[in-house]
Amino acid sequence: MIKLLEEIIQSGKDARLPLDMGIWVDNDDNFCATSCCMCGDVAISRMSKKSQEIDVDLASEKATDFSDELDEACWDVFGNSLLARSIYAGSSGAREERAYDSGLLTEEELKHPHLNYDHHSREIAYDYVRLVIKKVREKLS
Repeated sequence: MIKLLEEIIQSGKDARLPLDMGIWVDNDDNFCATSCCMCGDVAISRMSKKSQEIDVDLASEKATDFSDELDEACWDVFGNSLLARSIYAGSSGAREERAYDSGLLTEEELKHPHLNYDHHSREIAYDYVRLVIKKVREKLS
């Protein structure tokens, strides 16, 4: 799971086709901002490494594949996929709910901006991914 989480951070840095983290901020029907775009960054990075042509439909499919992969890895470590979903859920409310329901974060950690604000900042998102990496390491030690 740690490898997948680190891939999220690296893919955003390497994104050949950087996604607009705020593209859906004003669209009530499809608010996703940062969280879903992190999975998209991984999809685009993986496709680029395989020299695949990047089209929106295929990238969306690959992003969903990555979120499923992350869910499975989280399930293997924690017995559920709540912490993984707290990374990429489309709204801060959904992310916070999943983080809370996971029972893995302290009261202070649940105040993280990624869980409490509908933002489009990769740095906030990456900081939260680093917190999740810390939780995985604690569980595995």
